[in-house]
Amino acid sequence: MNRVEIADAHGMRNACTPTFFERFEDAFLREAQAFVAALVDGTPTGLTLEDAREATRIGIAMREAYEAERAVDF
Repeated sequence: MNRVEIADAHGMRNACTPTFFERFEDAFLREAQAFVAALVDGTPTGLTLEDAREATRIGIAMREAYEAERAVDF
């Protein structure tokens, strides 16, 4: 699929781009496989506790913004 816009007798249209999950399906699969391999083999992931904290902080801010229906500072 692409972002080409078509203008003809039927009006304006474009080919739909895939959904987020369709677009990144292979990447999700590879990430899941790498995660399982790291668990099985004990391979370090390169991630830190600080990475997890930051991801949690961002997730909390996103949830607050959603619930408040406004942007939040973090």
